Amino acid sequence: LILQLQMNFSYPSSSSDVNEGSLALAAVQKYTQSFPFVAVLPVQPLTYLPVKMSDGNPALKVTFLRKKTEEKGSMDGGMLFSSCLVSEEDCDEDGALDNYRKIIQLTAWRITKGQTVSKIFSEKQIILAFVKGLSEGRGKDILIEGGNVEVDSVFHLWM
Repeated sequence: LILQLQMNFSYPSSSSDVNEGSLALAAVQKYTQSFPFVAVLPVQPLTYLPVKMSDGNPALKVTFLRKKTEEKGSMDGGMLFSSCLVSEEDCDEDGALDNYRKIIQLTAWRITKGQTVSKIFSEKQIILAFVKGLSEGRGKDILIEGGNVEVDSVFHLWM
């Protein structure tokens, strides 16, 4: 797997609400699961299904499809989107947590297994549309409903 996108989200926190992190994380996951991948690439056959990561966190697997032949299977690589709450141990290697903020981290990974032709163009289109969608319409509304979740940082291969 090759990292293609890493986004950090923050949300307002109050010591009285222990569920706010779960609500914010659910909003990021809802956006990911409801994102219209097919609309971004109407000509590229693909599927997207919820899966579990090895650490138990839910993720979304986007699989590019092709016509199956005797030499090649029907899967032609894809992408894996996952998000999780970043724990205190992940924030600061010195152990100093004075400025600790609660963060949600979303990552998207390239799946090269089964890929015979590079899907860089398709991956780029998906990543750019995914990031843009967070600041528009439905994506923005989902983040607000999740407790005013905000995008703090974005890194992707095509910045």
